[in-house]
Amino acid sequence: MASKKSSLLESKNIKNPAKSPKLKDNIPPKPKENPTLKPNLTLKQNLTRSFLAASSTYNQNALIQDKMQSTLLELLKTHLPLYYENVLELGCGSGMLTKKALGILEYKIYRALDIVDFSDYFRESEVEFICADMEDFSLLKMLFSCQKNHLILSNAALQWGNQKEILEFLPYITYQGGVLALGVFGLENLKEIRLLCGCGLDYLTLEEYQKILAPQWEILTLFERQEKLHFNTPLEAFWHLKQSGVNALKPNFKITKQILSALQKDFNNTLTYNPLYILAQKK
Repeated sequence: MASKKSSLLESKNIKNPAKSPKLKDNIPPKPKENPTLKPNLTLKQNLTRSFLAASSTYNQNALIQDKMQSTLLELLKTHLPLYYENVLELGCGSGMLTKKALGILEYKIYRALDIVDFSDYFRESEVEFICADMEDFSLLKMLFSCQKNHLILSNAALQWGNQKEILEFLPYITYQGGVLALGVFGLENLKEIRLLCGCGLDYLTLEEYQKILAPQWEILTLFERQEKLHFNTPLEAFWHLKQSGVNALKPNFKITKQILSALQKDFNNTLTYNPLYILAQKK
């Protein structure tokens, strides 16, 4: 069966900025908000709005996420073959991980899913973009009822949903022997923001991931790291969060002088990231 390997901008569905009259300053048009979301400002609604606003600045500011993507793909190269007939990427965004994955993977079908409509970024590539919520399990069951996945790939995305429910669902859309490659975050992630602002996501421990995955998956590798980003000023740190979409943590959040002062005094303008990596194979 013929396999495909391509770079994202050279492949058929991603717009070439130099050729598209819609593009300005080499940035595709801002993606559209998913119309199926309810009008009340839930976490998902706020998530969508924040990542819409950060769509043109995410890649330049998501420094840790970029490093996580490279680590995740290196784990795949080290432990497993690189051919997967059907690939599904969850929480693909504008294709930052997708571009890297297409550069090393051989595949027949590559599908990329996100709750935000980033379809313009994939229009001229061979990637099949799906605008959907990864927690819409009935829709995913329908989409993959006849053709499951050999590789499910995701980075810095699962923490925005109920991770336990998502992880318990994924075996239903994965073939036996299929691979799960995830970059997520641990308990210490952005601990400074949680302490100063009283907001944060529900992260899991290594032990919790192991307990959730063990019944259906053989865990090949599971580990976490800590990465610290230092900024010249506290305002620069919060600007970094906004430009990478992380301000979705709390709707209508206001930065006060007290918060800025505390970040500088107590944490030396430093933010902690706690990447956690999972590589598993379905039993």
